Amino acid sequence: MSVVAALMLTTSILSFSVAPAVAQPLDGRIAGEVGASPPTQSIASIRREVSTLRSEMAEYGRVAQRALAAADRGDLDRGAANEVVLSAMTHAAHTAAEIARLTALVSGGAEFGLVMAVFPVGEVSEFIDSWGFGRSGGRRHKGTDILAPRGAELLAVESGQIQRQSNSRLGGLSVYLLGDSGARYYYTHLEELGPQQAGDLVAAGDLVGFVGDSGNARGTTHL
Repeated sequence: MSVVAALMLTTSILSFSVAPAVAQPLDGRIAGEVGASPPTQSIASIRREVSTLRSEMAEYGRVAQRALAAADRGDLDRGAANEVVLSAMTHAAHTAAEIARLTALVSGGAEFGLVMAVFPVGEVSEFIDSWGFGRSGGRRHKGTDILAPRGAELLAVESGQIQRQSNSRLGGLSVYLLGDSGARYYYTHLEELGPQQAGDLVAAGDLVGFVGDSGNARGTTHL
C-alpha cells in the first residue's frame, strides 16, 4: 500500500461512523440501558464526552500519519508502520461507533431536555396517535394507546422518580413516573407492576411494569 493510499484509507475510516455492533462500552457510565444505574451524566456531560472522543479520533489519524512518515524516512519498518496504521484505524472505528451511540442517546429527547428518550414498550403490536379519540360516556381519550402482547416489558421513558402506583376501576394497575425533565408519564392497564415502590428512582430504560388489560381494558392488552 502506498503512503497516499494508506492515508486516504485512514482518513476514510476516521470520517465515517461504523455500525454500532463494534462499539466498545464505556463501563456503563451512560444511563438508559435496561438495568443500568441511575444516570450520572447530563446532556452537557455526554456532549463533552463526545467532544473528547472526537479529539481521540483525530489523534489516531495523526498517529497513523506519523508512522507512515517514519517508514518513508526509513526510521520505521514498513510492516511495523502498517501495523500501527491498522491499529489506529481499528481504534478510530470503535471510537466512531461509540460517538454514534452516545449521540443517539441524547438525540431522541434532547429537544425536550431529556437525557434520553426511550420508547415505553419493549414489544409493540400496533401504535397510532389515539389522543382525543371517543370513549364511553362521551369521554375523550387523554392518552395514546400502544397495543402490545400481554407481559411485554414497560420501560421508563426517561430517568426520574416513581411517584405512585395504583389500582383503579378505569386504569387498573398503574404507574406514575415523574421524569427529571419535569414531564409526567402515566402507565396504565398493567398486568403487573415493576420492582419499584413509590419514591424509587429509575433510569431511562428501566423496567417499570408489564403490559396487560387491567381496569376497563379487558380483552385488549395495551399501554
